[in-house]
Amino acid sequence: MATAAPKIVLDVSLTLNLRGQIVSGIPRVEENFAEALMRRTDIDAAFCRYRSRHNAFQYVPAHVVREVLQQPRVKPSPHWPPHKQTMFRRFGKAIERGWRRHLFPPSNLVDWSPKRIYISVGAWWNVTYDEPLRFMFDRSRCRKVLMCHDAIPALFPDYFEDRDAESRFSDGLKLLSTADLALCNSQMTRRDLLSALADSGTPCPPTKVVPLPPGISPESTKPAFPPGMPDGDFVLAVGSISQRKNQIMLCDVWSRFGDEPALAGVKLVMAGSWGDHSAAVRERLQRDSKLAQRVIVRNDITDGELAWLYRNCRFSVYPSFYEGWGLPISESLSFGKLCIASDTSAMPEAGQGLCVHHSPGDPESWYRTIRDLLLNPSRLEMYEKEIASRYCAASWDEIIDQILNSVR
Repeated sequence: MATAAPKIVLDVSLTLNLRGQIVSGIPRVEENFAEALMRRTDIDAAFCRYRSRHNAFQYVPAHVVREVLQQPRVKPSPHWPPHKQTMFRRFGKAIERGWRRHLFPPSNLVDWSPKRIYISVGAWWNVTYDEPLRFMFDRSRCRKVLMCHDAIPALFPDYFEDRDAESRFSDGLKLLSTADLALCNSQMTRRDLLSALADSGTPCPPTKVVPLPPGISPESTKPAFPPGMPDGDFVLAVGSISQRKNQIMLCDVWSRFGDEPALAGVKLVMAGSWGDHSAAVRERLQRDSKLAQRVIVRNDITDGELAWLYRNCRFSVYPSFYEGWGLPISESLSFGKLCIASDTSAMPEAGQGLCVHHSPGDPESWYRTIRDLLLNPSRLEMYEKEIASRYCAASWDEIIDQILNSVR
């Protein structure tokens, strides 16, 4: 008997391209969505990726996706240029190509019939297969769902070192306009998206706001001690180190703490990769050796180690200038820890009224609040009790159900 055609087909191209690497942000969202689909026995779901060899989308077996998600995560190699093509390496590549041909035969191409729902929660505007994706959207009768995480390329193109990001996002809006549903992770993202579409004269597709669940949580991730982490109290800042995330302001705050004996021993742990326009933070830590001893940068933290950091930090800080949501805020709250976050964009939505919010351009307020919480543990305990009693995380099951209800 023939099996029923998959109803949901999730694009996991980003997940497969980053297999084995430590991920955060949008790649983590795609991984969590895939994991949630594999847990659902009541939904006919499948996975796909774009294959340039065939200029088409192919099904990816669920067990392959599961194996990729379960692979140990390692820090990407810093070596460049790539390794020389030795005989042994060429032999290994030949085996890999054969393995891929076995897993993704040409006959396994996706037939985009009206029964299928194509879903992409990745960076659909920033993919190398934008033309085939556009062709599929134009010619296919399947229903298409795209998630918009933010409108940063349109609003703040200077945050990107890649000067083509703005134009690619603008082209991506044309693709989004033809979707059957645009998912937005916050009310703020929805407003910014509608504004960007109006400014470009692009039609607006139906939209739905689906607040994101935490990227990791106590229920989903077993903590593991990060090797090399020094003893003592610390405050945690999670996120790529970049101009937009505003870690340079935290460096200023911790520099002031160095003059106060009661606070000089409290460290700041920055857990994240080096991102766009991060030179200011690098130079600051290189120039000030005393500050470098109090600020620990770790860009090789696994999910288990990140869970340990959330469990053991005094609280977390997130002074970003702009976020479409702010996964580290949700993650901090899910571990019962207060997050001092910016009061801009969608971060108050992610905070659910349980965070302390300040303007990212007001370092004095950040200094006073962080100092007060470090010197008055009882005040911090009050916040944690409120978080424990009131925080409510969204779930991927709810999001999946909302998608199905919206595109039937």
